[in-house]
Parts: sequence; structure tokens; C-alpha cells
Amino acid sequence: MDNDRNMELLSCFDETGNHIEPHTRKEVHEQPLKFWHAVTNIWVINSKSEILCTHRSSINEGNPNKWQTYVGGHVKHEDSFKETAVRELDEELGLTPDDGKLISIKEEKGEHWKHITAMFAFFWDGKAEDTNAKDGEIDGAKWMSFEDYMNDFNTNPEQWCNNINHELYTDILKLKVE
Repeated sequence: MDNDRNMELLSCFDETGNHIEPHTRKEVHEQPLKFWHAVTNIWVINSKSEILCTHRSSINEGNPNKWQTYVGGHVKHEDSFKETAVRELDEELGLTPDDGKLISIKEEKGEHWKHITAMFAFFWDGKAEDTNAKDGEIDGAKWMSFEDYMNDFNTNPEQWCNNINHELYTDILKLKVE
């Protein structure tokens, strides 16, 4: 990870979810973890209920060369969850809110990484090959049915990260029809 990115200020929280002063990416990832920080996850779903699965390129510090079911990233200081979701869709897939429909799903607190995660669904009917990773973090994309994804995940778990479970998948599909 380059030094500029390590020094990027991220949105941080106390244990009860109140905003506190920002800390650098480097500080929030130092072990043992001390700072709760914000991230977004965005699942891209088409009208066939397929999931846009993306391949993380070798430049990624975490989970390089693995497939994932969502894109996302850290919330920069003074950015909102939604602004971050829009930025990540653009950087990782070359998509804008005008290309589809962005809907907030829920927020979760994860103790393991000290993440406060805002989850979004983005409904889009484009071709996987039309995505364009501007930041180089993604080097491939493909549409998969949930069943095909689960079969591949169960057969090749070492090739996957950033997954989706059946409950969340069905919750997302309920949003699609509203």
C-alpha cells in the first residue's frame, strides 16, 4: 500500500457509534485494532437476480487475486456512507448512480475488524465486460446466479472473499421489486 493511501484520513467512531476525530488508514489498521472505522459494501444485482462478481487484482493488499460478491471501501473523513458507495462504484466498476438504482440495505457493526459497515444494493442491467476499474483494484467481472456462486464458493473457497449469504441475498431481492 503506498504511503499516500496510508496517510488518508478515515471516518472513525467510538464504541457506541459516535463520530470521533479521524485517524489515518495506517492508524486504524495497526494491531491491536483501536479505532472503529466506517466502510461500505455494494452488491450489484441485475434484473435476472444475478450477482456481479468481481476479481480483485494482484495490486490489492488484502485478498489479491480472489473473487468477491461486492465492491466497497473505507469511508474517508467528512464523506458519508452514500458518497463512499458512489465513489467506490465509480472507481471499481466505472458506474454512476445514473446507470442504475442505489439502495441502502442496512448498517452493521463488526468487532473483528472494528468496522461499522453500511451495505447497499445497486440494481444495474449492464454487461460485466462493460465495467471499468479506474483504480486498478478489479481486473475482471462476471454475472453469476446465487446458486452458481454458492457452488463455486463451496468447491473453491480459497478463491473467494467478501461473500454474501442467502439471507442477505433474499433481502436484497425484496428491495428490487419495491
